[in-house]
Amino acid sequence: MNEPALEDVKRLRVHVEEVIKENKKLHKEITKIGGVSQKDCHQIQQQALLVLQENQVLLDQLEAQHVKAKASTTRHQAE
Repeated sequence: MNEPALEDVKRLRVHVEEVIKENKKLHKEITKIGGVSQKDCHQIQQQALLVLQENQVLLDQLEAQHVKAKASTTRHQAE
């Protein structure tokens, strides 16, 4: 795998892991609060949906970088 692509994959992986940790932390905080108003619940659901969408975009980018790096490595080995 070429070095720049490998670094991109590592950075994306770290970012995805950070977002997942933040999601878990927020979930725990919400659980501690207990009663949440309907409006707050709706806002939380919207934010959660946005986070899930961001996670999917990051995972797609990570996969694309991995495929690109693998193709680059294969080309390099063929030379």
